[in-house]
Amino acid sequence: MKFSRVFLAFALVFASLVAAQARNLSQIKQSGVIKIGIRDEKSSLLEFTDANGTLHSFDKTLAARLALDLGVNLELVHVTPQARIDAVAMNFVDIMLGDFTQTRDREREVDFALPYMKISLGVISRKDALIATAADLRSKTIIAVSGTTAASFLREKYKNIATIIETADYPNAFEALLHGEGDGMVTDNVIALAWAKEHKEFAAEILRLGKIDVIAPAVKKGNRSLLIWLNEEISGLARSGFLRETFLNTLGMRFYREIRVEEFIIE
Repeated sequence: MKFSRVFLAFALVFASLVAAQARNLSQIKQSGVIKIGIRDEKSSLLEFTDANGTLHSFDKTLAARLALDLGVNLELVHVTPQARIDAVAMNFVDIMLGDFTQTRDREREVDFALPYMKISLGVISRKDALIATAADLRSKTIIAVSGTTAASFLREKYKNIATIIETADYPNAFEALLHGEGDGMVTDNVIALAWAKEHKEFAAEILRLGKIDVIAPAVKKGNRSLLIWLNEEISGLARSGFLRETFLNTLGMRFYREIRVEEFIIE
């Protein structure tokens, strides 16, 4: 029994030491594989399948280009919104994409590279009970997904003037909205726009709630070599027009009438 306890303690210490070591740029190259995190399919509306069955995904296209330019194979890791920081911290991924909004709280946990997209919060509500201005959120019941910037924003700005419902994931949030458990839902504006297009009784009247944030890739704290490479890579992809082209060929195909590339892509 004593041996088992000692062995278990040793195993836990060893596991924590291994988990503490992020793979640097050289180690990733030597392994021949880079692990990049993206949002799991259930929580990502930043991709879609067209009528021909072709998948269009901004993050998957970007991840594939990062791996190509680094000269390694790509391993995609699907992550829920709540698990994005832990996935980086525990080395489940080398780089996190996953529609990762850069915030001060998250900057304490991970190192963000240069941003590639601008994003704001949007509001979805029923057309027959439209939430058209920020003031309309007062005294309403508003849904948001736990672990997202939308939930943090609502807790900070509307805690005492609205009822906030936080769900575990996007499917539960949209289900709650469809069943009238809330008057509206706050989420990233592109997601709000995408979902409202597919549910004609709803509208995303507000697409600029609060300040404009940025979406950026993230690496583990202190992984300097990977961060330097990633900054140079994002900068080069912006200058070459790759980010613009990728947006137009993915999200732009879905929202060509509603948004302009300049409103989202950072060049």
